[in-house]
Amino acid sequence: MKGETPMKELRIKLSDSPSKAEETEVLQKIVEYFRDTPTYLTHLFTPELLSWSAKKIREDIVPNLFNWYFSEQKEYFTERERANKLQNALSDRNKEAETLRDEAQEYCNKYNELMKNHHHLQTDRDNKYDELRFAVLTTGIME
Repeated sequence: MKGETPMKELRIKLSDSPSKAEETEVLQKIVEYFRDTPTYLTHLFTPELLSWSAKKIREDIVPNLFNWYFSEQKEYFTERERANKLQNALSDRNKEAETLRDEAQEYCNKYNELMKNHHHLQTDRDNKYDELRFAVLTTGIME
């Protein structure tokens, strides 16, 4: 008929109790069938899906893509939430560290000021002592 899209046929034979190799071969045929076709199924039945599924089948793990996807999504969002909490905690610790650095700097400044005052007081004391000693020596009070 005019204007009809030619159709490809996909025939699959599978025994009642297929081996792992048979199941993988069927999936491979499906992937090959949809290769280079402009369909959504091309993006579902990919060589990566074949590789992933074949590995699961070899390992005796049911390759349930739907369950795997949603469990991965759940794990992803759980880990993302955990990472966000850790990032917030780190941010809080950084703010606390900055506050402590500022306080430490303030204490250092106060200490330096006290040391300057202490030095001035010592100098004043020494000067007063020298004046007093000079007065005593020149007046002869201590003789």
